[in-house]
Amino acid sequence: MSVQILRFFTATHAGCLYRIYVTSVDLLCVKMGRGIIPVPGYSGGGMLSTAAAAQAYEEGKRLFEREVEEEGQMLDKRGVAGIRVFIKANKRGYEFDPEDLDEVRLDYTGKWKRLFFCSPNPVLILRSPRHGKLKFWLPARKDVVIAMFELKRLFGEGLDINLRLADYKKALKKYEKIRES
Repeated sequence: MSVQILRFFTATHAGCLYRIYVTSVDLLCVKMGRGIIPVPGYSGGGMLSTAAAAQAYEEGKRLFEREVEEEGQMLDKRGVAGIRVFIKANKRGYEFDPEDLDEVRLDYTGKWKRLFFCSPNPVLILRSPRHGKLKFWLPARKDVVIAMFELKRLFGEGLDINLRLADYKKALKKYEKIRES
């Protein structure tokens, strides 16, 4: 039995981290960690409370990263069928067939930022009758490149890409070479 290497990219939705696996027949979105991504909070004031808040944030971030790493390793060992079972059993994610999706689009969100900061955020937009409209923010350039390549392979002409392709052209060629080998 050969082990299939699963291609995935990371994204955030509703403050939670997701691993989005692109298989040969469907799209599996797995919620990683047991909660919302920790963010630094504001403390009322004073040096001690600020230091305690920073320490609590660092500890929460460390625990979250360790939990995500452990879950990632566990999911990598399971394979596609195991990931489907994990999503259904734990109710931590979504499973999409290409025919069930009304819209699959890579676009920018926060387009007003383009005017001021020249840095809009790439987002994957999925619309299905069952789950409605879901927006997955892609945090890193590598995630955008993997999403563009793998989703194009799965959805073909059904994928609408509204990103500046010139920004990702070199990285796409590099990823394509890696993928072919």
